[in-house]
Amino acid sequence: MERHLEEKSKLKAFQDAYRKHSGEDWVTVRDAYEFNQDEVVKALGETLGQSEAAAVRWIEGAEDNFPLTVENFCKWVKEYLDSKGPQHRIVVPG
Repeated sequence: MERHLEEKSKLKAFQDAYRKHSGEDWVTVRDAYEFNQDEVVKALGETLGQSEAAAVRWIEGAEDNFPLTVENFCKWVKEYLDSKGPQHRIVVPG
């Protein structure tokens, strides 16, 4: 979801909308988004101009549409690095 929002330059708007609806910082609580689904749905719908029903369908289908596989993870890391330029590095603790 964050990658999609970032590609549309709407991640900050989503984070602001989430804070408005939940009173919490998205980055702090995003790992437990399933416990705050109502707020996520409201913020996502508001940010993308979608109905809450459309936002629910998007969230429910996210894991099926974007499965976490080794191949996808590598692709996403490459896309991230490509977007940051040739001098950007990431460190993965071992």
